[in-house]
Amino acid sequence: MWVPEVYQILDEAIAAFEAQHPGVTITRTEVTWGDLRSQLMISLATGTAPDIVIYATPWIPELVNMHAIVDISPYLPSGFLEIFLPSALKVLQQGDVVWGLPWEGSTWGFFYRKDLFSEAGLDPERPPSNWAELVEFASRLTQNGRYGLGFPAAGWEPDDYFLPFLWQAGGEVAVCDPTGCKATLDTNEARTAVQFYYDLIHTYKVVPPTVVGWDWESTVKAFVAGDIAMMYNGLWAAGTIDSIAPELQGKWSGALNPSGPAGCVHLGYPNALIVTSQSLHPALAVEFIISLHQGDPSYLDRICLALNSLNWTRKFAETAYLDAPQLRPLVDAMHFSRSRPAFPQYETFRQTTFNPGLQALILKKLDVGQAVEQWQTMLDRLFGQ
Repeated sequence: MWVPEVYQILDEAIAAFEAQHPGVTITRTEVTWGDLRSQLMISLATGTAPDIVIYATPWIPELVNMHAIVDISPYLPSGFLEIFLPSALKVLQQGDVVWGLPWEGSTWGFFYRKDLFSEAGLDPERPPSNWAELVEFASRLTQNGRYGLGFPAAGWEPDDYFLPFLWQAGGEVAVCDPTGCKATLDTNEARTAVQFYYDLIHTYKVVPPTVVGWDWESTVKAFVAGDIAMMYNGLWAAGTIDSIAPELQGKWSGALNPSGPAGCVHLGYPNALIVTSQSLHPALAVEFIISLHQGDPSYLDRICLALNSLNWTRKFAETAYLDAPQLRPLVDAMHFSRSRPAFPQYETFRQTTFNPGLQALILKKLDVGQAVEQWQTMLDRLFGQ
């Protein structure tokens, strides 16, 4: 559920569009994020799909394969896509085909407690810049029942916080081309990332094994309580920190992810506004989506500010909307962030095998080799190899 202000802004945008288009009525239907994918599949199967859906960008290739959404490029004004950052369109645009337009989204990044850095004799203005420093700093911060680092690893979240390690090691879940996809988790680069993830918990012992039961909010609470001194989390966590622990103002900050062997990479992407193939009015649907970018700030700018999230437009990224020093690094990460893997089988893979495997690593039910073999085998099966 969104905050009430978001619904108010959306209703304002709907009312303005309806006033400009007599006879047009837009009905807003709410579905929880956890039920979104299943509810859309049901509506597609029963012929009751809505015209427009706010959808997770990584799930879009599945809909493309099903011919469930339309290419909206014929309805876009010339040059309209130029308002967006290139990173926003990596999944949504394939050549001249456009499968949707960016909605609000987030980057996932790094947070640290400046006050606890000072207590440990670390420079509070210099977070770790690479994996070696991450281990060094986390080791110094792990003391008296406190761990140096934490990240969410419960439920559906583990891959959100493992994928940046994989990319920073130079690895990929799979490599795809027009002929198909090939699993690439059984590579030296992928093994390096899996080993580092495992070592943070079991070798360096700077991450508590209890993260296997932590969602993003539990991780924030541990961070606020001082049970962990650094964490990986989503940009939205900043609003929660300010809300539940105003006394920590000035005592924490966001930062770019510590770089791995292949550099600094963040998970981050906008969700998307898509038009289903069952829509009888695709041109009108796209016109409404475009209208959300009207105004200064636009309707979508205002929605993002209400949610403490990001609008993936060049203008939003370059303005001071979210220019607080503790947030700026995570805003800058928009420029080089990556989406979850965009192949149709990924959602099945992450739910059935990838996330359970990461959790098994944390619990020492699998070792690195076993996890990699399990993942590679499942992907080969999903790819028909």
